[in-house]
Amino acid sequence: MTDIDRTAYPRFKPSVTRRELEHTYRPTSEELHFAKLTGRNDETRLRVLVLLKVFQRLGYFPSLKSIPSALIDYLRAALNLISTIPFNRKIDPSKHYRAVYRFVGVQAYKEGGQTVVESTLRRLLSTMDDPADLVNAILEELVRQRFALPGFTVLDDYVLRVREAYHRELHRQVVQTLTDAECERLDNLLRREPESIYTGLYYLKQPPGPARLTEIRDLIVRLSWLDGLLETRKRLANFPPAKRTLFATQATALETHDFFDLSIERRYTLLTCLVYQAQAQVRDNLVEMFVKKLSSLHKTAIEKLEVIRQKQRETTENIVDTFGKIVKAARTHEDDAELGQDVRLLLENAGGTAALTEHYVSIAAYHGNNYLPLLPASYASSRRTLFRLLNLLQLRSTTGDVSLLDAFAYLYQHLDDRSQWLQAPIALDFISPKWWQVIVRDERAER
Repeated sequence: MTDIDRTAYPRFKPSVTRRELEHTYRPTSEELHFAKLTGRNDETRLRVLVLLKVFQRLGYFPSLKSIPSALIDYLRAALNLISTIPFNRKIDPSKHYRAVYRFVGVQAYKEGGQTVVESTLRRLLSTMDDPADLVNAILEELVRQRFALPGFTVLDDYVLRVREAYHRELHRQVVQTLTDAECERLDNLLRREPESIYTGLYYLKQPPGPARLTEIRDLIVRLSWLDGLLETRKRLANFPPAKRTLFATQATALETHDFFDLSIERRYTLLTCLVYQAQAQVRDNLVEMFVKKLSSLHKTAIEKLEVIRQKQRETTENIVDTFGKIVKAARTHEDDAELGQDVRLLLENAGGTAALTEHYVSIAAYHGNNYLPLLPASYASSRRTLFRLLNLLQLRSTTGDVSLLDAFAYLYQHLDDRSQWLQAPIALDFISPKWWQVIVRDERAER
């Protein structure tokens, strides 16, 4: 049973203060008039007014025994009745309920409240699990639709019963999708591994560890093992995410022997959700590591570019100095033939056209902070691991354009190809101009 203190179900406070009586229970002239018209004598009028005020405060009719005596005395005085007018706590007050409903403007719970509870539960069960939260949501909806509240035990029992039935249906749906081989692999998780003191469940529960670059290969192995257990994304394709997380959390809290106390359907569902969660955690870590690795490769290439620029600084200054001499010669020579002879002499003195061309190509390759030509050498040692990682992650396009995925698939097919260039019959429209200069050799698109 749900702890009522964890819900918003209205109840009387342990004691009623004078301030609360005045603020919450003070009757209006209309309410006093209603009580006098409804009751045939002073005792009945007192009972009607008490029922009205406690219903306005609680939203339901409590047992007469639970109504504070201080409240009864306060309302007796509001009706200007003498203290000897009794409030009979043993009499059945239900004959006055309908009159109170009409005056307050609500409907009895039995006149449609159950339908509200059912529809609210159907709407919330896929995203909410805590019975206290479900009870609170139902209370809010009943109040909004102007229905009297049922007793707490009635409401709580119904919520727990429907919630359990919903979970059993989810368990059944999962088990229906599992093959015999998958069920066997799930069963094997609860058995001790050969030559090991641990079960597969123990390894399954182990966190993937921090997202360090040195852990990539270990995580790839772990993801291969997890993916080999079960295609959880297919099995849980239409499964409510909140329930998937809930069942995985429940599975994590159970010891191996606890699983054998569960029904087959629940056991397989909890294990399936746990495998799904483990796969998702490993994939998240691998993506984080992949991003970190690429960032590190780019940082290394940028640092290499700066070293190259430092080394090329003298060469750049010599080229600029030679260019300055050529400009000066052009300003002082009117005869083009003489200018040509001087320019050729200046170029020869600077090392010759062949050497200058080589220097120019070397410097021009990194114009505009273009460090991309330096990346291939940096990632060569990680190439196979990164390709394997991307293949395991099963990339998907968020648009209709799959040209990047086609390029990856083509490169993965040629992972063991040792040639420097590939003739690639694929679209490369997604490539930026800077990258194009690095990976495309000529106009025939040999890559």
